[in-house]
Amino acid sequence: MADESSTEEHVKRMKKTIAKIKKDMPSLSTILSTYEKVFTERAKFREELPLLLNVRISSPDPLRFSQGMTLMNEGIFPLAPDSMEKVRDRMIPVLSKAFPKFSPVLRKLKAALKKNQVDLKSCMESMVHNREEIISQTASQLETDPLTLKFILGQLLKPLVEKRAESLRSVIQNLHWKKGYCPVCGSFPVLSYLKGEEGQRWLICGLCSHEWRFMRTQCPFCENEDS
Repeated sequence: MADESSTEEHVKRMKKTIAKIKKDMPSLSTILSTYEKVFTERAKFREELPLLLNVRISSPDPLRFSQGMTLMNEGIFPLAPDSMEKVRDRMIPVLSKAFPKFSPVLRKLKAALKKNQVDLKSCMESMVHNREEIISQTASQLETDPLTLKFILGQLLKPLVEKRAESLRSVIQNLHWKKGYCPVCGSFPVLSYLKGEEGQRWLICGLCSHEWRFMRTQCPFCENEDS
């Protein structure tokens, strides 16, 4: 069962943060109001997902993992078919209301998903691994451009991959990871922060929001030491 109180607290914190940004930067009020609706529904939907992700998880090979093989590349990122249907039916209407400009594309995407003409998991993997050809083909199929499709797919898939990544933490918590990209899905970090008295550096994945420890003096993108 989803923890409704934790969901409510998460939404309250998010709304409080957005309200503060609106006050400090009034010029962003319109766009923040739009995203607030999406964030709220995404948070609620995410808490409903554990019941949909009852998929057996296998452990990665420790050696391959230490050498940089992500869980997604190992095939240890299963996404249940019913969860794909749920994300389609729950999030596409939310995005259509929040971003009316994308409504025609979203309608075509929903129809294509129902007919199994578009595979959300393949699209997600293509985004992570920069397989532009697949993204371009899908965008052409939906009569839109690749950038628009990436934005839509990112908004659709985020609650799903975040919840899946959360369920995979225990699988890798005792394994060593030195890479600057996410050990779960392979995406690069979007944020970093310092933690604890020792100032440990932690990175936050831009797609699945997984957090992992990384060297303070090393660039996560090129993995070179700061000079």
